Amino acid sequence: MIKRKNSLMLLSILSAIIMVVIIAGSCSKKPVDNNQHGVPVSMKIMSPAAVEYDEYLLTVTAPDMVDAVTASLVIQDGYLIIPSATQEGEGYITVPVGRNRLFTVEVNDIKYTEAGPVTITIFRGSAIANVLPDAPVIVDLVIRPVVPMIRLSPRYQTVNPLESFSVTVKAYNMPLLYGASFNVIWRARDIDADSIKLGGGLNGSNILFSYIENDGFEYAIGVNQTNTEINLLGADGAGVLAEI
Repeated sequence: MIKRKNSLMLLSILSAIIMVVIIAGSCSKKPVDNNQHGVPVSMKIMSPAAVEYDEYLLTVTAPDMVDAVTASLVIQDGYLIIPSATQEGEGYITVPVGRNRLFTVEVNDIKYTEAGPVTITIFRGSAIANVLPDAPVIVDLVIRPVVPMIRLSPRYQTVNPLESFSVTVKAYNMPLLYGASFNVIWRARDIDADSIKLGGGLNGSNILFSYIENDGFEYAIGVNQTNTEINLLGADGAGVLAEI
């Protein structure tokens, strides 16, 4: 467990919950042109990464929609939002009324090569919702890593002074992982790290777990599967490596 000394603390998380609020409007029930028969949609989603990426893209599709609806998102105060045309507050997009609208958010890294730009999706999440006239809709969408990654979870956490809490080290999309070493660092004036243990549910029993605490502000951690024929995380390549 980790015990907080004096001030509130935000930590890393692997997933974020998106809340897309559909603002009711007057529209037709027939599938028609996106711009003429739809409702304005605004959104606010916790940014899934502590670092900034090159592109944050929202796409809304459905079999009966004439065209996909897309919007580039921006980061504001740690959240992804649709930018306003006036650069003040949150903006919106128009989504046609109908059922089974697929909302997809992608966080992309763009690499520039001699052959041109290459887009690599780092995080993705999608969910289906019905968009009906005069009926507010909330879409809960979980954004997950789609590339190999080791992250702290939760990403953000608010606790009271002297309250104990825990944070886990999770791996994603790594089915051929046999060992990992990583460091977890905290501000010693704010946090006391009380203990650390091996994550539950790892693949196999022949696992070597080691750690070194450095001056009350860092854990240097190693997790290894000693049987080289068995990987740490199983076929899905996801699991908890350690809990602090």
